[in-house]
Amino acid sequence: LALDRFADYASVDKSVAPVQHVAAQVVALLFEWSPVSVKADVREAIQQLLYYDDAWEVRQGGWMAIQFLIVVTTDCLQEWISSGIVALLDRSPDVVAVVAKTLTLAIERLQAHQAQHLDYDTLSKNLTTAISRHAESSVSACA
Repeated sequence: LALDRFADYASVDKSVAPVQHVAAQVVALLFEWSPVSVKADVREAIQQLLYYDDAWEVRQGGWMAIQFLIVVTTDCLQEWISSGIVALLDRSPDVVAVVAKTLTLAIERLQAHQAQHLDYDTLSKNLTTAISRHAESSVSACA
């Protein structure tokens, strides 16, 4: 997840990272069967990927891993949603796209388990900002 920097562009505004995608699936699969101590280490490592500043591909890989972890565990949903709300303001539109998809999955999963309090005001504000930035970058890319 951290080493792969390959991204192919399926369209003008969407990248595809097949190696990271498969690696994220494998991490989630192994996570499900791991002892608690290993799970804590995996969560910590992924958290570090989310804040890696030198390459957007690393942050994208971290969010892909969370996307698949959401399927196998609900332990950190609230934490991941909180991190995702902030990550919607990432400077990379590719990261924002993965974060938005991850947040959608996380919120659906959270609602299915229990209706915990979400900071909808901050979520709404950051979504609006992310959409505006994406729209501006799409317009400037086409100009």
